[in-house]
Amino acid sequence: MANTHNQSSSGAVILDVLTCLGIAWAGWVFISPSQKLDNKDSPEVHQALDATYTQVAFRLSRAEIRLEPMQGDNLDIFLTTPAFESIPYPDRSRFLDQVADAWCGNVDGFFLPSVMSRDIKTGEELATRVCLFHSTK
Repeated sequence: MANTHNQSSSGAVILDVLTCLGIAWAGWVFISPSQKLDNKDSPEVHQALDATYTQVAFRLSRAEIRLEPMQGDNLDIFLTTPAFESIPYPDRSRFLDQVADAWCGNVDGFFLPSVMSRDIKTGEELATRVCLFHSTK
């Protein structure tokens, strides 16, 4: 009888620990896109930035572009709204998917990273792609 009680209390402790870990993970997924990445010097970040910059610059060669890696393997792409809107609407979705594939294919998808395009003057969100729906390692 005592053994059954110990098994159920240890099961409850494990469940509590898993619940706390799940809440911490969800919190980080929610908060990390707004936190700048401190260590931008890792080879993985450079590879992801190079691949993404190549995709963006290929289509928007004359535009001012700034890539800002964020915590949780998220990426903010800053560009002018006119440059973003210079891509015809029917082609814009495919362009965004290609850019997201370039980033998402080079980062870890554990924290559900995203690629967000923002206006370089206002920071306003122009478009977002979530890596869950794109290629990952």
